[in-house]
Amino acid sequence: MQNLASVLNLLAGAPTLFGVLLASGTIFLTSDWRLSLTALLVQYVCIGLLLTRSIQGEIAILKALTGVLAVLILYITVRRVQEERGFLPEQAEFPAAVRWGVADPHGSLGLVLRLLASVLVVLALVQGFKSVHFPRVPAHFVFAALWMGGFGGLGLVLSGDPLRVATAILTILAGFDLLYAPLEPSLALVGLWSAMTLGAALAFSYLIVVDSGSGSRSAPGEEGD
Repeated sequence: MQNLASVLNLLAGAPTLFGVLLASGTIFLTSDWRLSLTALLVQYVCIGLLLTRSIQGEIAILKALTGVLAVLILYITVRRVQEERGFLPEQAEFPAAVRWGVADPHGSLGLVLRLLASVLVVLALVQGFKSVHFPRVPAHFVFAALWMGGFGGLGLVLSGDPLRVATAILTILAGFDLLYAPLEPSLALVGLWSAMTLGAALAFSYLIVVDSGSGSRSAPGEEGD
């Protein structure tokens, strides 16, 4: 048990923080729903590991499990919709699963423009981070929360597809949770926040189904021209 605690303590440091930052950027940059949901899953797991240093381990695990359930709800919904409409993942070629190209017709922006927007967010974050102070919150928590809020907000503004909006909203909520959890780790607030996260996932699952039934030509999670 002591060895496991040592490993978890090591993972809750710089590697996990880097995982959160990488996952948030991937959610915004990728045009593939599977990669986006995978990044969202990694983001929730990394947040749970980060929180083990500031709150009780059981509460941190509960927050991570809530995020995993939210991702599972979205995955089952999109998978079912795509199967009904004939967009079976097994029939897709491998490059389609990692669409990052500038000429990707399924994204509202090409990779280059998305990267430029990401650079602007990072520059604004670096400048704004100097003037943001949360005395009771670790500095790396504040940085990660602002990073997630920036990329989530950017994805929310530039995306019209329900799944992409869902991942952006969940990223923003997770960033706020990372910032606020060390200040108020009560079980009542944890329960309320978990209900809000799962409620958002269910609401966007409903919107994905409705959007699919409206006759949209593109597959869920892939914006049309």
